[in-house]
Amino acid sequence: MKQKNIWRLAKIALSLTLVWVIFRYFYKIENPELVWEKILNFPFQFVLAGLLFAIVNWGIEARKWQLVNQELQYMNYPMAYKSVCAGAAVSNILPFRIGEYLGRIIYIKQVNRVPAVVNSILSSTCQLFISLLIGIPASLYMLDSQYYTISIFAGIAIVVIPIVFYLAFYYFSNTRRFQFPWLTRIAEDVRKFTFRQILLILWLSLCRYLVFASFYIFLLYYFDVVSDIYIAAAGVATVYLLQSFAPSVVLTDAGLRTGLPLLVFAPATELQASLVAAALINYLFNIVLPSLTGLGFIINKKIKSR
Repeated sequence: MKQKNIWRLAKIALSLTLVWVIFRYFYKIENPELVWEKILNFPFQFVLAGLLFAIVNWGIEARKWQLVNQELQYMNYPMAYKSVCAGAAVSNILPFRIGEYLGRIIYIKQVNRVPAVVNSILSSTCQLFISLLIGIPASLYMLDSQYYTISIFAGIAIVVIPIVFYLAFYYFSNTRRFQFPWLTRIAEDVRKFTFRQILLILWLSLCRYLVFASFYIFLLYYFDVVSDIYIAAAGVATVYLLQSFAPSVVLTDAGLRTGLPLLVFAPATELQASLVAAALINYLFNIVLPSLTGLGFIINKKIKSR
């Protein structure tokens, strides 16, 4: 009974936190009148396009989630979609999007949850690898020399990530006895992965990156933030690179979503209100919408499980 009450309090806290994040993000904006004017005048056909991009974006992520768990537990596509949206709903509760793992495993059987967390880390790391691969050359082009340290660390990460993954796969594939049963479960899951599967996950990560980056680039074009396609693409890649290293939590996520674009595009534009409007709309479609959808899925699942 006590655990049930704690879980209810946690759900209430999650709901209130999400509402607070959204309110805080939209309340503390520079030049709010001009920003709101631009957002409210955003054409309806582009709103539909944004919805389509968001659905495809998270649809690809759902396919990745389905793929990494195919040997662990059967999961149809609608369930995989609900799972990734649930992960989005709680992703910013803990630093570095750790909450995402906790949200996703709601749709995983209890016995499979530990290896499922490892699978989620694999999927997220592949997405991070793509962000680094595209973001490093873009950041060298967009950022001042004082920020080159970020690019250097990102370059080191590109080298380290494959090495760490290779060593982990080698260890779990060649070690037969473990002190803890949960390590045995992880090892059994890791051994089922093939090189072809990992390449497919990387390919899907690239496709997803191109989807959400393309919509952001379109927004920058629509609001006349930049007129050069190369600067727009490099700037967006740099923003996503910086976000990859940021310990995104509910208290800092709002500032990061607008602060980083202002940092990256400051030399290229003086249209701050337009830049903030583009960042807000992108945030709405790619973060807020799936988070609220995931929250609805979580609440619905808990109601049905009573």
